Amino acid sequence: MSFASDGANIMMGENNGIAARIAKNNPYLFITHYIVHRLSLASENAYRQVDFCKKAEQIIKRCYKFFSKSSKRIDILRGYQEFLNKPEIKIRKIFDIRWLSCFEAVKNLCITLKPLLDTLVSTAMEVTNAQKRDSIIALYEELCNWKLLAFFHFLYDILGYIAKLSKIFQERYVQFSDIDTTINATIQRIQYEYLEQNDEGNLKLEFNLN
Repeated sequence: MSFASDGANIMMGENNGIAARIAKNNPYLFITHYIVHRLSLASENAYRQVDFCKKAEQIIKRCYKFFSKSSKRIDILRGYQEFLNKPEIKIRKIFDIRWLSCFEAVKNLCITLKPLLDTLVSTAMEVTNAQKRDSIIALYEELCNWKLLAFFHFLYDILGYIAKLSKIFQERYVQFSDIDTTINATIQRIQYEYLEQNDEGNLKLEFNLN
């Protein structure tokens, strides 16, 4: 018999967690921290160690806030998406409690970037309040920064690998023997795409990433 859950204390607490209570009646219980949740936590910890990620996250939140509670702005975005033959997608919100929600938010922003920029310009031209107009223009200028754009597309690629790995682990039947192999294969794909070895055998940034 096995038991898997997220790492919440109520589930995995050493004394009074649900797993511990079940184990009292079954000393052979196999207990594991749900691997998809562990993957999400690992991604989150790595994400938080990069200061520029915080800036990127704030930009995504500002973009979401720009459209929240404004059906008119959403309609303008859809109009530009249709005109530019882009998919009709929303600017998504990042949910701290939803596993890898950052990937969906980054993906949608990258895919619909041009319609988003056009929507910001169009809206700024119609806004009469100077403070609000300056705020929209400031967001537009941030999104035109090449470093930020490059970082968004880098996140789009990297989180795409992680999200694919997460979906594999969420399949109905997962063999424990396949887990290490699948993780290592993902690491190797990322290294092949972005890293190379120097003459001493150490990894360094690949030419295109530099």
